[in-house]
Amino acid sequence: MKNTKHIISLKLAKQLKDVGFTQEGDGEMVKYDCEMKEQFLIAENTGVEDIYIPTLSELIEECGEEFDELVRLSEEWIARGNYSNNDGIKVFAKTPEEAVAKLYLKLNDKQTKTKE
Repeated sequence: MKNTKHIISLKLAKQLKDVGFTQEGDGEMVKYDCEMKEQFLIAENTGVEDIYIPTLSELIEECGEEFDELVRLSEEWIARGNYSNNDGIKVFAKTPEEAVAKLYLKLNDKQTKTKE
């Protein structure tokens, strides 16, 4: 069995899936127990679903033109983006992947609200 350390949490990966993030690519597909919130390397259990862990490049690409920059300040990473109405957004995290994943979620949340 492979000892897997993910670049973003499984919870964050599940949130990405729930808002429609692509579930295939160069990243890693893992099993996720929806009730226990734990990873299973051997699946086929009730309540277990596939969750995709994207790469940093995929995260940035999916943010599209709204992605501005990714900066490291000491122990933190900051991902910056702009909504289509030029409102800026800044997201802080411990890893670059987590920062961009959170930015993607924020951008998609805002885009959903704008369409309503």
